[in-house]
Amino acid sequence: MTNDETTPSAGPSSFGLRHSLVIRISSFVISAIALAVAGCSHPSEANIQLRKDKQQLESQLGEVQQQLAAAQARLAGLENEKGTLPTLPQERLDKLITVHGIKLGRLTGGDTGDSASGPDKGLKIYLTPVDETAEALKTTGTVEIDAFDLDLPGDNRIGHWTFDPATLKSRWHSLGMLRAYVLECPWQKLPQHSKLAVKVTFRDELTGRIYDQIQEVQVKIPTTQPSTRTATSR
Repeated sequence: MTNDETTPSAGPSSFGLRHSLVIRISSFVISAIALAVAGCSHPSEANIQLRKDKQQLESQLGEVQQQLAAAQARLAGLENEKGTLPTLPQERLDKLITVHGIKLGRLTGGDTGDSASGPDKGLKIYLTPVDETAEALKTTGTVEIDAFDLDLPGDNRIGHWTFDPATLKSRWHSLGMLRAYVLECPWQKLPQHSKLAVKVTFRDELTGRIYDQIQEVQVKIPTTQPSTRTATSR
């Protein structure tokens, strides 16, 4: 073999240099991978499963974030286009103190009426709309209340009450620490068990936004049937 065949020329072409470098780098990478594989030829099954779980959670989180962003964009688009009221587009609502949620007071539960020792006459709901800092906010809207006897099979709803904005305004109580709408809901159907679930839905009159909350309550079961007259909010 001649010297020309074994020794690079003093001025090799750029292609030859790149080709040589690619071969050397590829050889190095292959060697490094081979060493890594040799050192980890038997990876822990727990680590493999952990990586899979992490990748799955990251994928799910990404999907949820995308869905949330899309929902927020749709809401903003609708409010910007039409406004929740014709004269109140979103940029004006952002400058106002508006409802951001509701709370049910700890006194929410059975309503004993005039007899503290007798069975409950119905439910009494203490509802407080709150602003973005969780402060009580006196604002009106429409309230729907549903009561469910959890231990009854099948259709276990025992009452549905609706309070319109005009009625709701007259039910506000502000005394000491109490700042809430106090809503009396006489039995429409007698509960058979003391544990009930109450769902309260509030639709804000200003923004049209809807908030709901579910709370379990304990009541004293009445022993007589209620009047056949349908109870309505006053």
